[in-house]
Amino acid sequence: MVYQLVNPDDHDRILTDPAYRLSKTLSTHSRISTYLQSLSEIENQFYKQNGGLTVYPMNKIDYLTMIEVEKSVLKMDRLFDKVLKVIIKKFQV
Repeated sequence: MVYQLVNPDDHDRILTDPAYRLSKTLSTHSRISTYLQSLSEIENQFYKQNGGLTVYPMNKIDYLTMIEVEKSVLKMDRLFDKVLKVIIKKFQV
């Protein structure tokens, strides 16, 4: 999904004028395709210069530990968000 920010006047014109909507869509599409092609070219040049990413062997215990750590980090993030909401409500009196 790609979003393009527009000012309120352009937004109204996009909603009411189909030709303007099409021209904005085509210009956005061309910019996005150029951007994606440049990213692809950068990635190809990186792989040519540096080779592929190194794959390190990992045993099952280390892999399972990494999974548990990721789960714990996500849980801590959720708890932090809840605490942050309470703190924000405290100051919105």
